[in-house]
Amino acid sequence: MKDILVVDCQYDFIDGTLACAHAEEAVKNIIAFINANPSARVFYSADNHSPKHCSYIPNGGTWPVHCQAGTHGAELHASFSTDIINPEQRPNASNVYFKGENNDIEEYSAFSAWNEASKKELSEVVGQDVLICGIATEFCVKETVLAFAAAWRNIEVSASLLGWVDEEGHKKTLEELFGLGAEGSKFSTVIIGGSLGDSLVVRCCYGALWSVFHKEDDIKPTQSIIERISESAFGEKWGEGDPSKLLAAAISDAPEREQELRDAFASPGSRPNAPLWTALLKDKGCRVVCMSQYPAVSGVIEFVKPQATGDIEGVVPAKSVFVADDEKACEAAKEAGFYVVCAPNFLPVKRMLSRIFVKVDVHD
Repeated sequence: MKDILVVDCQYDFIDGTLACAHAEEAVKNIIAFINANPSARVFYSADNHSPKHCSYIPNGGTWPVHCQAGTHGAELHASFSTDIINPEQRPNASNVYFKGENNDIEEYSAFSAWNEASKKELSEVVGQDVLICGIATEFCVKETVLAFAAAWRNIEVSASLLGWVDEEGHKKTLEELFGLGAEGSKFSTVIIGGSLGDSLVVRCCYGALWSVFHKEDDIKPTQSIIERISESAFGEKWGEGDPSKLLAAAISDAPEREQELRDAFASPGSRPNAPLWTALLKDKGCRVVCMSQYPAVSGVIEFVKPQATGDIEGVVPAKSVFVADDEKACEAAKEAGFYVVCAPNFLPVKRMLSRIFVKVDVHD
């Protein structure tokens, strides 16, 4: 069952200062959809600005005053509270997440919207499969979809559940979202090279630490343990280097768990310790090959020693994506026929790969 994320269905976007086309119809359609899926979890995002917010024209921004905290325009449409049959799916203190509360940031995406009751961001609670709907297609809906796609969620968008600023912009946005993931079927392998390869091994080892030490819902105690181990190994709270140093520091910190730690580090990239995006690529039938000086064994990632990009056994260049932070390696990969993603760290890499492999289901 998909989660349902309702983006910014507030009065200022429906009949107020930034009223959008098809907004009232979208609200009615969203409510009908929720009622047809009474067991789905429903989350709501909402702009919640102060009078000093940077997006306002009087403050040098591009938009009229809207969704000011405490005003009618900032309220979610009343029909969500009166017409949704299942009370748990109606807006309440636990499922409404606010964004735009920092005066200095124009926050379109709801990905990091905050719920005070749970002390969590929206991205922490929305599941792997999510239908995203609401207002407006070209701005907050689009940026929310892109952010969740970059986090490798499976996303559905229905045009009938959207309001928009401009119909032409609405259509172009849907075309762009529909195009996400379209190239994924061309590629059979993702190869991680350069220092990113070593970095991926170490990230998997951090995942191994999580698998050993994380036993409770509260992540803070686990973070403290791993920060302590990392600082002991690398001199940083979250460092990177030889994973054998990380293992030695972990054993020194918890000698009673030595065998458990050694077992976890023996296969650091196995489920669930591998980064989510590597596991999802594996699920899509795509190989993930990591070139690293550090040996490792995994059921998700294939680890090989660094070598010439054209000499990786079993990899067909025309069907492979080569990822690295080294420009020379990237140029060599292009010459060898690879599709190349060159980036300094994994954050832009994950975003770029998500545009290739994360398919957004867009329909009427």
